[in-house]
Amino acid sequence: MNLPKVVIKDNFSDYLDGKEVKAAFISQTKDQAWPGEHVMAFKDAIAAGTNLTVPKSQQSHYIGIEGTITEVVNDPAANSTKFVKVKKT
Repeated sequence: MNLPKVVIKDNFSDYLDGKEVKAAFISQTKDQAWPGEHVMAFKDAIAAGTNLTVPKSQQSHYIGIEGTITEVVNDPAANSTKFVKVKKT
């Protein structure tokens, strides 16, 4: 299953603790998002947004944790970036 990918913009530890946090889609091609949709959430690190090899000491930054969109955030100042609220599934 190929889930849409998001980067957690709030505290990643809060996400791991099951709290709702703000996230942004990695791919700018995501036009629609809705509450209840499953996503793969990554820590906001260089490893999440590149195809470069990740050093072994930083590999935990590249592991995605599945979550569910709880709210779509409409932010006109965000340009083309789509923000959502997510919670760990």
